[in-house]
Amino acid sequence: LKYCSVARRAMASTAAAEKGVGTAKLPPCGFSVSGGKKGNVPVKVEKRPKGKKVTLIANVQGSAKSLLSALSTLLGCGGTLRQESSGQHWTVEIQGDQVERVNTALKQLGCLKGVKKDPGDSDKQKKRA
Repeated sequence: LKYCSVARRAMASTAAAEKGVGTAKLPPCGFSVSGGKKGNVPVKVEKRPKGKKVTLIANVQGSAKSLLSALSTLLGCGGTLRQESSGQHWTVEIQGDQVERVNTALKQLGCLKGVKKDPGDSDKQKKRA
C-alpha cells in the first residue's frame, strides 16, 4: 500500500480547509484519533444485521471527512461518518473487518494521539539493529 501520496493529498486539502479554524493542536493532516483511557487504539469491529461487519474508529477530531476519504482510498472500501452525542468527536465507519489495515494506516498517517506504543514494535526494532 502506498500511504505517502494519499497522506500528502489529505494533508494538503485539509490544511487549506482548516486555516482560520481554531481547533486544538491537530497534526498537519487535519485530523487526529485519540486513544482510550488505557492507551489503546479506538478501533473495533461491530456485527450488523445480515452478517455484515463494520470497522468503527472512535474519537476522531478535526476533519473526519478527510480521514474517511484517505482511508477509503487506501483500503479500497466504502465508509461513512457518524457524529457522537457530545458533538465534538466523530466516529468513522469502514465497511468490512479491516482492523489491522486501519491500525497500520492510522500509524502511517501519523494521526494517533495518546496511544501507547506496542511492546512488539520495540522488540522488532531491536532485532533489526
